Amino acid sequence: MGQIVSSAAKPKRCNLNALQNNSGLGGTTPAANEVILVSSDNTMNESGIGFFDSYVVGDGVTQAKNLPLKYFADETPTASSRNAVQSKGITEVYGLYVNNTKFVEVHTDSEGRILFGVKTDGTFYFGNGCPAQVKEYVSEYGYNKAAIDDLLNGKVDKVAGKTLINAEIAEKQEFIANADYLYVITDSANNVVLGIKKDGKTFADLAGVPKDIKDYVDSKDVDQLEIDVVTPSRIDAIVGDTVQLFYHSIFKCVNFEHYQIKAQCNVGNAYPRYYELTPTATGTYNIVFEILDDRGIVVGNKTTQIVVTSPSRPSSPKNILILGASIEENGEWASELKRRVTGNGTDFLSLGYDNINFVGRKSITYGGTQVSLEATGGYSYSSYLSTTSMLYRFDIVDSPITQVNVGDVYSNDKGTFEITEINLTDGVGNISCKAVGVITGTVWGAGTLTKVSGTGDATITYNASSGSGNPFAYNGELDIQQYATDYCSGQIDIVIFGEMFVNSISSARASVVSLAQEFVNAFPNIHVYIQMPNLKDVRGGLGVNYGANGWALGKYLDYQVFDFCNDLEGLFEDAEITQNIHFVNSLNEVDAVNGFKQTNKKVDTRSSVTEVFGVNGVHPSIVGYNLIADSMFRTLVGNNF
Repeated sequence: MGQIVSSAAKPKRCNLNALQNNSGLGGTTPAANEVILVSSDNTMNESGIGFFDSYVVGDGVTQAKNLPLKYFADETPTASSRNAVQSKGITEVYGLYVNNTKFVEVHTDSEGRILFGVKTDGTFYFGNGCPAQVKEYVSEYGYNKAAIDDLLNGKVDKVAGKTLINAEIAEKQEFIANADYLYVITDSANNVVLGIKKDGKTFADLAGVPKDIKDYVDSKDVDQLEIDVVTPSRIDAIVGDTVQLFYHSIFKCVNFEHYQIKAQCNVGNAYPRYYELTPTATGTYNIVFEILDDRGIVVGNKTTQIVVTSPSRPSSPKNILILGASIEENGEWASELKRRVTGNGTDFLSLGYDNINFVGRKSITYGGTQVSLEATGGYSYSSYLSTTSMLYRFDIVDSPITQVNVGDVYSNDKGTFEITEINLTDGVGNISCKAVGVITGTVWGAGTLTKVSGTGDATITYNASSGSGNPFAYNGELDIQQYATDYCSGQIDIVIFGEMFVNSISSARASVVSLAQEFVNAFPNIHVYIQMPNLKDVRGGLGVNYGANGWALGKYLDYQVFDFCNDLEGLFEDAEITQNIHFVNSLNEVDAVNGFKQTNKKVDTRSSVTEVFGVNGVHPSIVGYNLIADSMFRTLVGNNF
């Protein structure tokens, strides 16, 4: 860690001008490994007392290395040199012991401060920043240059039968020790016992931690300690259209509000909750997101690109198929996307393109706009790959459900069903299920479901029910071209995968790639747009949907979403499917705090004071749906459809 400089001879000194003019050194070329101290104060000459902010190590030919340092006093600080340094506003003054003839060799850190030194009398010097492992090693084994280098760089090689720390821990201490680590644990002698890095990995086996402690640590899942910054590699923006990137949905950590947040870019504005940009011209800009702890140390960062384009009407007609689940099936965001692309309006930029067609088996009208699409509540990426599976939906209108959970199993006179999705507000709405075993007859009509297992209501009374299979399945095989012939005028130019991740967390990574490949196989020039799922409601809505099954606080599900979005681009690169694959940044661009259905609820059973409370944790409010549409719009326009 740092430089090792021989100090048998006192280094020459010169000022900056003299060095640049190759004068002040007696007109001689620096010898190999010769040290020359350099002062930035051009009033300083070789015989003066002052301070130096760099040094040169000669290579015998030219002045090879100009190594910048902080301001250092010449040799051990004197009153004169200390005053000279402090007159420049530098309050911390170090001795530059590489100049001191009392030392044969020193090891310094990156700022020139001595960590460890070997004196001419054979004794050792330990600086304030010298790690405890170095002291322990030297006292036990003596001086070994390579070993000291490794120790100073955080590498500890054990000697058979030896350890660099005490085998028993008398008193455990925890403290933040290094920007690369979340924390370290030391024993009573301040020896490092265990360190956990930001990625959750430990260096226990490098530091000689006792086996029982190491085994305990290895058995624990420490992935949740990770702090990360999650954005796609490209964020699309449109001239004249405002884009906002919400910090809550960028920084993966528990309670990111406890950290300092930075968003740095040459355009736009950083506000307390989000970064905002309304572009006035095209261009590409780097934006840097950083998260810092309370000491100002960066614990997570990422640089991504904002690509600003102007709308350009496609030269040929385009058929767009929206594919999804319950978030898509009622057409909230799909209708707004169609309005912005094909309609006219002044509140939000709309294009009026008459050669863009939205196609699909289902026709939905929402807010006065008709849109065609393909979506079924409860469906996942894998549902659209299946050639046999059926999904069953039960509509609840007259008898609100009190409690129901994903995974609960119910039966009726037709068979047994496992709940896969819940879409309820105040107990009313619908639930989607998959069959458990054989379903006999038809399921249409009203009836009662009786609980077989789970923690939901004993019975569920439904007003209507229906079953549906994969619309791309024909005669036991997937046939996307036949679907296009039946419902899309024979051609699909663009397919948009909506939010289906939450319905298939365990299988989503494999199935999203497989589904994209099926569309590419059917239409080799197709453009596939994949929505990065947005975070879910943070105000209690997940508790309404999922009861007390562990998702109510949201962080577990948030981490699943963050990890999936982080993996998306790499999944397609690994599968070598990258041409015409686009990622829609709904993750960062949907306001998870204010984009879901909410009501006012008493803060407790005795108070008249109310707080904003979520009533649906998965399905957005119209505000959230419109934000999804805006994100889709920017990505489509940014890639010229």
